[in-house]
Order: sequence, then C-alpha cells, then structure tokens
Amino acid sequence: MLNTANLLILLPLIPLLGAIGCFCLYRQKALAVYLAETLMLVALALGTIVTWDYSRQSPALAAAERGKDQSFTAIDITMGRLAERGPVVSLTLAIDGLNTWLVFLTLVVGTTVVASGSGWTGDKAGPAMGLILLAISLTILAFMSMDMLVFYVFFELTLVPVFLLIGLWGGPDRVLASQRMFLHTLAGGLCTLLGLLTVAGATGSFAWDSLNAHRPGASESAIDPSLIFLLLMAGFIVKTPLVPFHTWQAIAYREAPTPITVFLSAVMAKLGLYGMLRLGVYVLPGEMESVGAPVLGGMAVASIVVGALCAFGARDLKTLLAYSSLSHLGYVVLGIVSLDQAGEQGAIFHMVAHGIVTTGLLLAAGFIEESEGTLERSRLRGLLAKYPVTSGLFVFFSLASVGVPGLSQFVGEFLCLFGFFRSGVASWLGIAAIAGVMSGLFLGAWYTMTLIQVSFSGESGAGSVPVPARPRQLAILGSIAVLVVWMGMAPGLVLETSRPEINKLETRLRSLSAADARHHAVLAGLDRAKPE
Repeated sequence: MLNTANLLILLPLIPLLGAIGCFCLYRQKALAVYLAETLMLVALALGTIVTWDYSRQSPALAAAERGKDQSFTAIDITMGRLAERGPVVSLTLAIDGLNTWLVFLTLVVGTTVVASGSGWTGDKAGPAMGLILLAISLTILAFMSMDMLVFYVFFELTLVPVFLLIGLWGGPDRVLASQRMFLHTLAGGLCTLLGLLTVAGATGSFAWDSLNAHRPGASESAIDPSLIFLLLMAGFIVKTPLVPFHTWQAIAYREAPTPITVFLSAVMAKLGLYGMLRLGVYVLPGEMESVGAPVLGGMAVASIVVGALCAFGARDLKTLLAYSSLSHLGYVVLGIVSLDQAGEQGAIFHMVAHGIVTTGLLLAAGFIEESEGTLERSRLRGLLAKYPVTSGLFVFFSLASVGVPGLSQFVGEFLCLFGFFRSGVASWLGIAAIAGVMSGLFLGAWYTMTLIQVSFSGESGAGSVPVPARPRQLAILGSIAVLVVWMGMAPGLVLETSRPEINKLETRLRSLSAADARHHAVLAGLDRAKPE
C-alpha cells in the first residue's frame, strides 16, 4: 500500500526545485514555461492523491479516539532552542483536518496560474515563473508547518516573491502597490511575532500540539492576555485583510498581473484566515470568545458591508473583484469567531470554495482583458455575445460567488452564518451586526447582477463575430467549474476532513469550561469561609 506520508515532502519540494530550474532558464521562455507547467501538474497529481487518501480516513480518525496522532507527518526534526531556556523549535511538516484542503487549494490555484499564460512576463519568463513557483512552495510550507515559529517564517517569506512579481511586472502604479502591500503586511507580521513569542514562552515550545494542549494562566505573563491575543492576530488581520487594515488590497490586486492577483486573493489571503483559526481558535479559545468575537467579528461585519459598497462603485473589474473578496472573506471570519462546530467547518469549507470561485472569476476576467485590452467597466459591453464561452463561465462563477444553492460558496456561507447566529455572537454584536450581514448579502447580489446586466448582456456591436475560447482557456475554466459544482453538490468529503480537529476543539472547550467552573467554585468557597 502506498505510504502517503512519503509523498507529502514532494508537495513543496517539486515547486521549489522548479523555481530553481526556471531561474536558471533566464531567457529561455518556452522551456521555462514548459518546466513550470509540467512540474505543477505532477505536484497537483500527487497532492490529489494525498488529499483523497487523508480525506477518506478522516471519518475513521474522528470516530476512533487516537489522541493527537491524527495527521500525516512528512518530516519532524528538532532544531534546538532559541536560547538556553528558550522555546524548542522544530521543523515539522504535516497535514491534518485544518490544512489538508488548503494545501490542495494552493496546488490547484498554482497550477492554473502557471498554465493560464505567460504573455505578461515579456522576455523574462524564467524569473517570473521561478518567483511564482517559489511563492507556491513557501505557501505550502507555511500551511504544513506544525511548529508555529517555522509557520511564521514561511508566512512572512511568501511576501518576497509576490513583492517582486508586482514590482517588476505590475501596472503603472506597481511600485506603490508592492511597497504598500509589503510594509502593511510586514508591520502586522511583527506584531504577530511578539504575540507568538509571548505565548510560546509559557509552554517552552512552538509546537502546535504543545500550544494547543496548554491552558494559559493569568500569572504566566505580565502582559494582559487580551493584548497578547490582539498582537497575535494583527498579522493575520492585515494579511486577510479586514477593515480598516485593507487599504493595501485594492491597489495591489489592480496593479498586479492577473495571475498574481489570482494567487493573492485565492491563496495568500487564506494564510491570514488559517492563522486566526489555528492560533486564535485552538491556542487561545478563551480570548477568541471574549476579545475575538467583538473585535474580529465587528471587523468582519464592517468588511462585508464596506467591501460590498466599494465593489458596487468600482470602475474596473479587478478592483470590483478585490472588494468582493474583502466582503466574502468577512463571512469566513464570522464562522471562525463563532467557536461553533458548524461555523468552524463552514469557515474551512468557505476558504477553499472562495479560493476556487475567485480563481475562476479572475482568470476569466484576465482572458477577457487579453482580447479587449481593458477591464474598465464603462468600456465593457455585450461580452456574452463577443465571448460566449469565457463570459458565460464568468457569469457562472459570479452566480457561485453570490451563493446560489447547489454551488460551492452557498455551503460555506450558510454554515458560517448558521454557526454565527447559533453561537450567540450575533446577539453580542447587536442588531447593527445582524443588519450588516443581511445588507452585505443583498449588496453582493445587487452589484453582481448589475455587472452582468450592464457589461455582459446586450448586443456586442455591429459587425462583431463571437470569439471562441481557446482550448487551454476552456480546459482551465471548465475544470474549475467542475470543482465548483462538485463542492456544492457533494460537500461531505471536504467537511468531514476537518471533523477530527473540530472534535479536538470541542474537547478543549469543554475542559476549559470545566476548569473555569472549578475555579469559580473554589473562589465561592473561599468567600463563604471568610469570617464575618
């Protein structure tokens, strides 16, 4: 029988080796592109095998109480301590219920980005493809890292290739866009590092299992736990991003080459959400309930509304999709802060679903831009008549984006909102939050239908002939559409994969509640024992 764990190390290694090869093929464009596409197809095939194998075993892992051994581990090397008495650092790469499908998402998006075309690279396809493959490898390493300091290192390193890709191959304002993205996310990441060092100092290890099993006490640090939590979440808030730390997003998405915008929105934004989930929910669940619900929940509601309003007023298609992403990821955060089983499973599912749908939308928009030469909404008319296949698939992905039942995003948004309302977080945030969520859903449908009506429907102009989609475009967009339908009609495999980790969370929350109850009982007993 195939040992899937042996394949895990190949998932980040293949893109990394491909990046080195592409850098060596500096001006040999055709060979560099061929190498990148071939290696990404191989990595995707191996990733599919790994994901399928782990996902099929997840229900059994959830039913059989196997303690902590519920992951496939590729490598586990202890690297030593930061100082003589500092926390232990280890290189542990593994997949579990939280990251399996995010690794698969990275491979799917990475493959489509590489295969979508290299016209934007000019005569420097080798370095461009090398940087894309490096970004893919670093992102996979970040998702798979079970040592949180190593996770942080890869989390920050993903900025470097994307910064260069935007700065060298972006639009007219590429320098400003790349600098703004880099500085914003770096500043947030430094805050996260401070919070991570504080949390790990109490446990003596950066290993996620150690952090997850630890119950922080008030006397372990001179810093208020709420402040530690906010520091820890800062980098993830900026990376996602959430309002009001979103000002770098629109210009970066607009100025980046379309394939890079795809990777930013579909994959790299998920690193922030993944950090909130793994470190916020599992390591500091008490603070997530007391601080995360009002603060992150409030930011999420603001992101839903502000993103929808800005998308409605956007002048070009890429800016519209950037703000649409800001709005939709707010629902994921609501699922995360709910600390509810349905909400957490919905958050994981919605991360994957949003990544797939956004990839289809942005790639379809990029294919239209190749023919039209622009994505300004005022100049786009009758696109369905001009490009019936490509535009038809864009409309399909748009319907998936607004949550049409039977398609992927409906499942994720429904579960996130169900967990949000069932957990009581909605009542804590007040009627304004509930109104914000409902208005976000309405506005999302409104700007989507307006876009379809104005830019896609109608006549294309006298004498215009429908342009068929190229086979490569049809293969890419068609494959993504199949995934959207499959996840919408049969979501069970993705949802069940996370069940072992959700069971862990429920056990941890129950133990914390029991410990708090015993603590309050002791305090009540001491109060009764005091002399009058």
